[in-house]
Amino acid sequence: MKRFDRVLAFLIVLLGLRSGLASINVVATTAAPWPAAFFLLAIGLLLAACGALNLLRIRYATVASGVRIVSTLTNVAALVAVTGVIGEELPPSAVEALILLTAAALGLRR
Repeated sequence: MKRFDRVLAFLIVLLGLRSGLASINVVATTAAPWPAAFFLLAIGLLLAACGALNLLRIRYATVASGVRIVSTLTNVAALVAVTGVIGEELPPSAVEALILLTAAALGLRR
């Protein structure tokens, strides 16, 4: 189960990297790119922080129980941010939501 949890955490970090790289693409191809690019970059940073907190939770949940709570809350915050954002890309948004929801559920268990 720990290996599955680690894979989810690394997937969340990779999704953040994807969002950050997509913001560069938006800047290069759109006439007025700044709001969309900054928003995608912010979502990418949120997902990267969420993945990093999940990795911290996996490693230090027995020592610091607050990490588990903060990790679960950031998973839920990222879930709310991601599901409302990507209207044009429904399948990737659904996959991201499923990954974040599963990570939040794993964060709630002891």
